Amino acid sequence: MNRADSRRKTAREFQSEHIDWLYARLQAITRAQGRYLWLLLIGGLYTFAVHFSAGTTLKVPVLGLDVPRVLVEPFALLFLCLMALGFFGTFEATSFQHRLIAFVVGMDWRQLPVHHIDQNEHILDHLMLPRASG
Repeated sequence: MNRADSRRKTAREFQSEHIDWLYARLQAITRAQGRYLWLLLIGGLYTFAVHFSAGTTLKVPVLGLDVPRVLVEPFALLFLCLMALGFFGTFEATSFQHRLIAFVVGMDWRQLPVHHIDQNEHILDHLMLPRASG
């Protein structure tokens, strides 16, 4: 056994002991993904409403203040950008965690579909999975 195989075996033993933790982390990431999606959708609707509202001032519900529209629109767009960044970041984190779990259980990641181990559904799960015709 060469040195690289020894390291892989040690890493696999360490990760096998922590499979529950890896699985719980995947679930936490997918819960965050669903929350980012909801914030992105709500923020998008709010930004749309702000953009097409009449008047020069807007009542911001979170602050309870009348704020000039020229201040609200850039911050609403900034909020959308941050939520999109977080949402797509969770896709990357989910992909990494999925591949790590597949490695630990000794499977190729393509043989272990992520929707088989993900317990947290959101609307994109239903859009991405093929529908059974019937």
